[in-house]
Amino acid sequence: MLQLATHPEVEKFEQGPRIDRWLLAEQARPIESDIARSRAQKLLGSLAVNNVVDVKQAQEETSSNTTLLFATQAARMGDQESRHAVEQNVQTNVAEILYKAGHQTSVFLTYADGQLAQSGRSLADIQANTLRYTTLNPLMRRRSEQELENVFSFEELLGSGALEDYDAVVFSLAPNDEKTKRDYGFFSDTDTCSIQMLRHRDGSDVELQTALVAGKPSAYATRHDSQAVEYIAQQNGASYSLDSEEDGLRQILLIPKTAAPNGVVDIVAQYDWAIGGTFYGEQQTHSQPIDYVAYAEQCEQRNRDFDVVVQQVTDQLLTEAHSFTSPVQAIKRLHKLTEQALVTGAISDESIDVRVFGAESAGYIDAARLMSQQGDAEKALDLQMKAIKTAASSSCPMFNGGETDGTTDNPLSLNGIFEDKYGSLEFRCKHGHNNKRPRNKLIEKCQHCGISVRC
Repeated sequence: MLQLATHPEVEKFEQGPRIDRWLLAEQARPIESDIARSRAQKLLGSLAVNNVVDVKQAQEETSSNTTLLFATQAARMGDQESRHAVEQNVQTNVAEILYKAGHQTSVFLTYADGQLAQSGRSLADIQANTLRYTTLNPLMRRRSEQELENVFSFEELLGSGALEDYDAVVFSLAPNDEKTKRDYGFFSDTDTCSIQMLRHRDGSDVELQTALVAGKPSAYATRHDSQAVEYIAQQNGASYSLDSEEDGLRQILLIPKTAAPNGVVDIVAQYDWAIGGTFYGEQQTHSQPIDYVAYAEQCEQRNRDFDVVVQQVTDQLLTEAHSFTSPVQAIKRLHKLTEQALVTGAISDESIDVRVFGAESAGYIDAARLMSQQGDAEKALDLQMKAIKTAASSSCPMFNGGETDGTTDNPLSLNGIFEDKYGSLEFRCKHGHNNKRPRNKLIEKCQHCGISVRC
């Protein structure tokens, strides 16, 4: 049974008419929902006709201009909008690999001529690429088809003006089926629930915020996500129920902008309130209350801290773009390069949770950290290479199988990735002690012997 927490804002959940009531889009905007469903069925029918060949063959076909493959090849030729699209893909991949809960991201979209676009690419076409090029089991296909329909729903809601006063929110819960979770890279330690909020800004500007919250308080605990989501929706007045984890994707909620002025982080706060004793769905390790808005700003800074990684991975992808022969190959290569950079970074950045790289790789990373602290650079490098080789991280949970990306495994140049405006994050004092400083901050004394390390 869901344990409800006491909360100073409990009065806002009193039953009765109120102006900040949450609505189900399908009930409040049935015409827009019907049009979106019809558009999705039409596109899905077209995909079914054109993909009579098996997916393996489809993966080898020339890609459309909405794929990462096209973007890397166009960016290699100097197209800046395409380069920006590649950078956004890498940035998203970094966040999805590293953070399974306790994090949020933001992507800015444009809305024009009835369509949402990201870096000039149709959002519906980007979503349809999952169905075009990916091998999906029945459960994952249903999820992907619903996500496509949701894009059309967002577009219809924007076109009707519904998002002038409301934000659109969708809860995407991890599947319960264990085989699907294994095959498609869902992180079982958290059973992550993704909270997406689409916000209409000024003019054609639209923001898609995504918060990642844990579906259970700890690795071996019982899941609390569906109960918490259902509870807060109902307490805010929505006729909302979850009979399965798939129902979250099927039900778009319209939330008054006045009810969530700070964006998706306000929904996270209510999620934690419903569960009690959690922060972004995970069991709290501290008793002091946390400022959710300030934490959201920390997430933004955390995303910016990996800008150098994003640039390095992007540069390498563009270097290799001529060798990619399929859209899936480009995506898998992006993931591998990002993973390699992040494993290396985890050795010096102990804030990174090594569990996300798999048990074997995590063991090598922990050992490499120890060797690095002891000043044994040669042993640390050997362990680092083993950690990279055995890493088994996950990001977008769509690509099953253990297929290679088909490219020569050229190592990513890591020079500069774990540097900042002051130089390397790791350095030795005059006595040979290894020091590590926070990103974009200097230290004045050696962390071991206390001598000055000022320039």
